[in-house]
Amino acid sequence: MVPLITNYQSLITRYASRFWILDIGSWIQSTLNACHAKGVVEHSLQGKSMPGKVVKQIEFPGSKRFEIVIYDLLYEPTDAIVNAANSGLSHGGGVAAVISKAAGPELDEEGDRLVAEHGPVPVGGAVVTTAGNLPFKGVIHVVGPRKGDGDEEDKLVCALRSAFDLAHERGWESVSFPGVSSGIFAVPHDICARAYIRAVNEFFSELPDSSLSLIRLVLFEGPLLGAVVAVMD
Repeated sequence: MVPLITNYQSLITRYASRFWILDIGSWIQSTLNACHAKGVVEHSLQGKSMPGKVVKQIEFPGSKRFEIVIYDLLYEPTDAIVNAANSGLSHGGGVAAVISKAAGPELDEEGDRLVAEHGPVPVGGAVVTTAGNLPFKGVIHVVGPRKGDGDEEDKLVCALRSAFDLAHERGWESVSFPGVSSGIFAVPHDICARAYIRAVNEFFSELPDSSLSLIRLVLFEGPLLGAVVAVMD
């Protein structure tokens, strides 16, 4: 079983150390495939076990579910993952850099084309690209607010709703998202926590018949997780 990476910096370091011996994307893909083959990753929306430690869970009508999970986003068994991006889709740091490196150049190339054709993604907006070497149907890039933008909570709710709506439009059943705006963009954790929960509640309330039935907030242990749990309590 491949050990979970405890933080994104160690993940980058671990992958970078392999650049000289093989293509990173191929290595990640083969590793994930091996995990699936050995049953490390179990994916089902009908009650079977899901990976990671579920810290909190909210059930919605129609067998919809929101989970807060301690896990590694790249190992998620969902149809798609969300990337915390900037308006130019230049993935230079944080979770965006990790996803970009793992996915390979195809993700960056498609993002560059989208920005060239349509302009920068506005705050609160989202776009979908290929997942490249990662085993997802797509990566949804959302642009959350930065600290000091004003109305950060509402803008963050809008960004996540944009992501969930894109998943819904594509008929996807499950999506995982990280702590958008909580890292480099420095939005206070309590604001982020409220926004995450609001976005999920609003989506499931407004689209109860959506194909999207499982949304997972994937975090590592730390202050942000504590803030989310506190809001839910």
